[in-house]
Amino acid sequence: MIHSGGQARLAATIAANRSINDWSALTTASTSLVVSPVAAIRAANEDRAAVVPVFLRAIEEYLASPGSGSPAAASRSNALFFVFHLLGQWREKAAYRLLTQLLRRPRDEIDVIFGGAITETTHRVMAAVFDGDPAPLYDVILDPKAEDSIRSRMIEALAMVTLRGELPREEAGRFLRACYAELEPQEENFAWDGWQCAIAMLGLAELKPQVEQAFARGFINNAWLEFKHFERDLQHAIDHPGAPPLHGPDNEYTLFGDTIEELSGWYSFRPKPAENDDSTSDDDDGGARRPLTTMIRAAGTASKLPWSTPSGMSAAMIPARAAAAASSRNAASTPVRLRYRRRDCGQIGRYSYTCWHAELRSAAAAGDTLDTAGGA
Repeated sequence: MIHSGGQARLAATIAANRSINDWSALTTASTSLVVSPVAAIRAANEDRAAVVPVFLRAIEEYLASPGSGSPAAASRSNALFFVFHLLGQWREKAAYRLLTQLLRRPRDEIDVIFGGAITETTHRVMAAVFDGDPAPLYDVILDPKAEDSIRSRMIEALAMVTLRGELPREEAGRFLRACYAELEPQEENFAWDGWQCAIAMLGLAELKPQVEQAFARGFINNAWLEFKHFERDLQHAIDHPGAPPLHGPDNEYTLFGDTIEELSGWYSFRPKPAENDDSTSDDDDGGARRPLTTMIRAAGTASKLPWSTPSGMSAAMIPARAAAAASSRNAASTPVRLRYRRRDCGQIGRYSYTCWHAELRSAAAAGDTLDTAGGA
């Protein structure tokens, strides 16, 4: 728990509507003192009316002067991670358009700000703040410069709000049909995975021929899933309208909830070890020294796998994601066949199937073949 003096300073900062950099600095300082951001989040929750304008202004300031490699920028990016999730928790629709602009920032900035949240929570937050106008989401999805997994997740967010009755099904179907010709690149890219997933979620059987063609043209890598898996998901949605999908965690397509509860298992919420703590166990560093393949193979017996926010991202994730993005953009990789499939991700707890895809692509670029203990 944060030192009482630190919480008092945070409360004073919020009350004075000062710059988010102050809040960020306090969060960073409290983390370094073997504490967690929980108290800071609670303080924000207690004064939401005063905090929301500060948060929105912080996003505007970041968009006007995006982050760099400086310590101040890193601190600001760490703050934006929590700002993003708190706005989702609060269903703050006034944040919707600013957040879609934030999600279109370059890949390197997105990785620093969101880390594992790129695939774990961004779609759930954006569905929570959706204000009824799909155009800002369309802009993210159709932006070929946006991060591939962000685009994929925003297509799924579109399906989520449609299923919630916040977007007409006809409009969602029109857009998804248009994507077949308009979504770029017209080659393998992870945005296409979100596209097929949204079509299956909505039970849009009329778009099945387009999805089959996307598979045939190599837009969707068979290492992610095969056309038969899409057909299975589509039929499930048709037979059970509104039911949860066949795969993934139970909350995969629910609106983002309480920030503390949702992120409690993440690395940055763990107390940091004291400076004289020589422990080198995997549990102390969020698995940063443990290869991703080892984490996957251990998933059968682990209920949760460690995650991290930008302030403590697993060192193994960063090069894998970067290599994956480069490989995807260059469309040059060695085919890798695995017994692992995306539909098995329920066995992996919080380990995102997209991050597995990242390691898969990285290995493919190196000419390696990965395998897991999972079934097909």
